[in-house]
Amino acid sequence: MKNTLISLILLLTSLLTANQSHWQGTLGKSRIYLELNCDINKEQEEKNACRFSRYFYESQLQDIVMQSGGEIAKNRYALQVVHSEKIVEEFILTYSHGMLKGTWKSKGKSLKVALKKLKLNDEYDAFEKFRTKFLKFKRKKVEKLKGSKKELVWISEKHSGTSFFRLGNRFSKTSRNKVNPVLDELQNEFSVGTLSCASPFNYGTGMEAIETQLTYLSENLVGLSFFLNYFCGGPYPDFNTRRHLYDLHNGKRYKLEDILTIANMPEKIRELAFKANGMELKAQEKLKDDLQNGGYDPYDLQYWEHVDWRYSKKGIEFFLSFSTAERCYRGDSYFIPFSLLKPYTNKSFPYELGEEE
Repeated sequence: MKNTLISLILLLTSLLTANQSHWQGTLGKSRIYLELNCDINKEQEEKNACRFSRYFYESQLQDIVMQSGGEIAKNRYALQVVHSEKIVEEFILTYSHGMLKGTWKSKGKSLKVALKKLKLNDEYDAFEKFRTKFLKFKRKKVEKLKGSKKELVWISEKHSGTSFFRLGNRFSKTSRNKVNPVLDELQNEFSVGTLSCASPFNYGTGMEAIETQLTYLSENLVGLSFFLNYFCGGPYPDFNTRRHLYDLHNGKRYKLEDILTIANMPEKIRELAFKANGMELKAQEKLKDDLQNGGYDPYDLQYWEHVDWRYSKKGIEFFLSFSTAERCYRGDSYFIPFSLLKPYTNKSFPYELGEEE
């Protein structure tokens, strides 16, 4: 599965997805979009079969998740937003002639609802991506890079509050034309992910922070990192860091195997990491949970199967990243200098390892 923010969010929030349907229309005078999380063409035997349905206002785009909901009579549905065990919003909708009609109630206020089918493609995240066309961006500030005349232009998105940079003055026209569209797509993804990150227990986004950093810059390459801290309704809050390396001449994102050619990559990276950090590569007994490294054994090869990495001026830093029963876990990082990596350089990688920033 593609490793995107939306993927992570959907794993936490979409529990019943096989028979969803999507709707558009009005709640009072406001335009809304609804994802009904049950099969509208089938009588629901379970009382709470439509729980975790969700909707958003076109004016706001932030998901509101309905903790409970189901069919209360044939073709008649009740959907409730429940916070602190109290119903704060309720839809009563009747399905007839291809439409959902009824009322919405909250705090003693009642408004009419009229919805018709919204045709989306079959992608699992179509409802999330649909709101992309409503995103609104504006220029926020210009940052001049230290030790360089190059500029980054920061762009903010109105509804999600995300802020991302684009390549600005002193970057070549080719670099701007190739890399900025990639950054456009990334900000779209993170904006939609923020707006889709919602808990059934409260309003607003569960995306507590998205931090974007420039981690590497040369005449040929640019490195970025994105730190995400979020709670989208799963059992635990979580966090995630993504690190990208792009070619300034063609916009290509490099994978580790584009840079290094190594047979048995996890085992060799572990060996080089231990060598660079003065650790003996030999069998060790399992480390106890109360040790400072967090209760995992870095000598165990399984923890090296999916390492993240960051390209730098003098080498590559590798980050252990793996899942536990509770949350994603970030283990230690290991820096390997290019002096150890150069023998494994991929012949098709167009640049010298360790070029000056």
